[in-house]
Amino acid sequence: MPGLQLPRAAFEPISPDLDFTELIESTPNFMPVTRIPAHAIEEQGIEDFEKLVKLHVIQAGKPLVVEGYGSKLEKWIFSPRWLKDNHGSKVEFARDLTHKTNVPLTIQHYLSSMGGLTDQFDATNYKDPSRQRMYLKDIDCPPVWHEKLRSLLPPFLYYMNGSVGGKEGEVAAAGDLMSSLPEEMRAMNMMCYIGHEGTYTPAHREMCATLGHNIMVEASTGGLEDGKPTKPGSSIWFMTEKKDLKVVSEYWLSTLGHDIEIEDHFAQINAWKSAPFKTWVVEQKVGDFILIPPLAPHQVWNRGTRTMKVAWNRTTAETLDLALTEALPRARMVCRDEQYKNKAIIYFSLKKYSGLLERATSRDKLRYRNLQTDIKRLFALFTQILLSESFSTRIPEPKNVELIPFSSNITCSYCRCNIFNRFLTCPSCIGKFPDGEDDTYDICMDCFVMGRSCACISKLRWVEQFRWKDLTRDHERWRNQIAKLPIPKSRKRDTEVFEPLSVEQEKYEKKTLAEICQVELKRRPWTDIKKPVKDNVDDDDEDHRDSNRKRRKITKADKHKYSRCHICGPTLNWKLETCSQCNLHWCYGSLYRAFDIMPMTVLEVRSWKCPRCERICPCANCKRRDPTIEGYVPTETRIGHDTKKIADIRSVESLVDFSHSNLFWLKKSGEHPETSQDSRRMQLRIEEAEKAKLDEPVLDDHDSDDGEVRPEGDQNNDINLDESLIDPALMGIGRQTSFVVPQNAVFREDMADRYQPTEGITFEYPEPEQPAEQNKPQEFPVDPNLFQTNGQAPEAVNGGEMDEDEPEDLPVDPRLDDGAGSRRKRGIEIDDDFTLSRRSISRINVSGTRKVATRRSQPNPMRPDELEGSGSDQSEGEDMAEKQTSQAMLRPRSSRPAKKTVKKSVAAKTLKSKAAPPTKITGEVSQTEEMGESIPAAQPEPKSPLEPIPEMNGSAKQTTKTKTAKLQAMGWVEDDDNDGWA
Repeated sequence: MPGLQLPRAAFEPISPDLDFTELIESTPNFMPVTRIPAHAIEEQGIEDFEKLVKLHVIQAGKPLVVEGYGSKLEKWIFSPRWLKDNHGSKVEFARDLTHKTNVPLTIQHYLSSMGGLTDQFDATNYKDPSRQRMYLKDIDCPPVWHEKLRSLLPPFLYYMNGSVGGKEGEVAAAGDLMSSLPEEMRAMNMMCYIGHEGTYTPAHREMCATLGHNIMVEASTGGLEDGKPTKPGSSIWFMTEKKDLKVVSEYWLSTLGHDIEIEDHFAQINAWKSAPFKTWVVEQKVGDFILIPPLAPHQVWNRGTRTMKVAWNRTTAETLDLALTEALPRARMVCRDEQYKNKAIIYFSLKKYSGLLERATSRDKLRYRNLQTDIKRLFALFTQILLSESFSTRIPEPKNVELIPFSSNITCSYCRCNIFNRFLTCPSCIGKFPDGEDDTYDICMDCFVMGRSCACISKLRWVEQFRWKDLTRDHERWRNQIAKLPIPKSRKRDTEVFEPLSVEQEKYEKKTLAEICQVELKRRPWTDIKKPVKDNVDDDDEDHRDSNRKRRKITKADKHKYSRCHICGPTLNWKLETCSQCNLHWCYGSLYRAFDIMPMTVLEVRSWKCPRCERICPCANCKRRDPTIEGYVPTETRIGHDTKKIADIRSVESLVDFSHSNLFWLKKSGEHPETSQDSRRMQLRIEEAEKAKLDEPVLDDHDSDDGEVRPEGDQNNDINLDESLIDPALMGIGRQTSFVVPQNAVFREDMADRYQPTEGITFEYPEPEQPAEQNKPQEFPVDPNLFQTNGQAPEAVNGGEMDEDEPEDLPVDPRLDDGAGSRRKRGIEIDDDFTLSRRSISRINVSGTRKVATRRSQPNPMRPDELEGSGSDQSEGEDMAEKQTSQAMLRPRSSRPAKKTVKKSVAAKTLKSKAAPPTKITGEVSQTEEMGESIPAAQPEPKSPLEPIPEMNGSAKQTTKTKTAKLQAMGWVEDDDNDGWA
């Protein structure tokens, strides 16, 4: 049976002629964001505004806009002319959203080109996929702007604020706990974003559940600039509430076919209209200061000739709690960088606050009481961290634990999270960087429990960065300090009593994370990477669903190593969990996909009860023997992620293949209604969100002296679903391929006119993924005639002529004509936002010809790649890998023969698409232009150049691209009977 797949919602640009006011008024679930004037803050007082932010943004999780700063911004300082004069020669990387590459440009050149970039879009061509969308994002904020905004905005909201106290020497909590870290450990995240019509930021959440802040400091007015007309600049924000996160996530997965954690999809307006949750919409103009709640997905669309914004993130005690419980586990699944070092922030903030409490003289003021609340919350989080890293008291502690002084730069080689203290390292997989530094394979305890590790799997050694006795001593000292804090008058006794760490360990009924690692290190077998051996039996249950697939035989000598999984048959013993009551064996892959049970959930309990004993087993035998067994319905959609493309190349997933989806189990449970809103898992998420919204946010006892503060005009707290809305069905069967086609899906390939109005969501077929083993980049020859070095517009190849209707090409920035900074290989498009660092791309030999990479102590760049979430996304990394291995991807993965003519034609077209002329910012991209090369520099002549590519018009190019995509999809489905989507 071919594996089930979800079609992916297509990218649909927003028309330049969109009537924003009419859009809100005509859409029932679109709500305007609450606005308050800036002068009201001065009138009501900064402390009341601080309470409002805590109630409305942090606790209620709703966005807030403070308007009216435009008249207070100095027009000369916040202007494109000032940027040109003071920073014009600085080279920054503009994001080419069309081709998903980074292009080095000077700020002056980009600002001068924005008019031409904007004029290429109108109501008749804004959906043209070849149009350039150049976004100057994540650039450093000028120091002058930094200081001007500091003097203008409320201090407690500002970037890297070490104290919210207004008076000198006043003891107060920090506005941004990032300031508690030593300066060399901080992540600099105050960035500028300059965009034109058609640039955007995909749907995303703020990194590590932080609070987002975004103010528009300048935009085009629609008047004349340098004698040329402009279009008024603004940005449209589509925002959601924090409490709707799981509803939004499920809607993205089951209806749109994307994962909100990947942050690679800009949802079309029709998708927002059909959503089963409330969408807060705002048009941001100059002077609008937007506060973005933690964990709240949102996306941004820029309009007009120019928008200039400054954005930053803040970490608070509340956001650190959300980061450890929600954000980091989600980011770990898709291997997103942890730039903010949350556990280290908790530790160093406690150190700082402890010193403040010792120096405090007055203990009655509100600031002191807020500090008291924060230190208790941070101490509770620190206790959780130490508990998770505590070794077992039932088995001997590991000996010879290596100690490495803490530098905050050690990251997990698989998920790339920041490691605070204890972790595991492989003594066999050690290489050398060119500079002689060790390139070790380090794995965090969370990943190891999930079955992630290097190919050795076991015999890993323990490493720690703090002496355990030092951490426990600090814990006890801070506990005693907190115990002496005064109890608020509103309470008769302190309900927050903290026990010594040893007592907390005894009370903890489950296995700690470190204890699980101790047990699994002894249980899992060591694999000699010099003699790799493939398992005789695949452990993924989907692979056994295909009756035509031949299963390998188990030899008598190896028979004792296997037991029978209740779901999928013979599996290696160490990949199975045994029920403590019925002694049935269950593999972790089946538990994850069929029952939403992570390996950690099974391994942490000392006496595990299996699904059959819980009376939720879906197999026919169990239901036949016991009619009272109801079966289990997965509570969320999982589309799978091939994280091996992102993790260190030495990495493996030994327990669960997380690239597989659970669509087979959703269909088996009957979860294929006409619309995704009718599914039980969606209704469950909606009910959970509604229940959470019933809990009205209240201030802490320390904050409630002056009464409760609420935003004006915020009366809409309930979600009103429009019953006429129709959403795609997750399990609908409509096409002859293995795609699960939604009922009202409008496929882009079937549309005669892309500009025709439609109420449904437009979809496109997902591009086939490359085989996991094909990850070695290939170099393709490129026609040298396609490259120009004189900075002029490229000539049409094969005698073709440029379209007279297209605007004249804008010249390449002459400052970059020397080719400085260009590091791309010929013919390979590299996604710079997802290119691994030096520690991850170095190649060294461990044994034979095996190549390995990555390091543990190489410092990470302190500036995050994407403040607004779209820079470092997995999808773009997959695009890079897919283009590098396009030929290998088109080969059949089964023994079924494929037509050679199809293979050759598709491969040839794919190779031709790699040839690219130099980067140019143009009013409209010529059909021979590609953004694969960042700078017009002389290129060495390839040994086997391709013949010149004939020029094609827009329709012909789109037809060819569509045909190629269909051939790829047909070949993928036809030649692979089981692709992991079952």
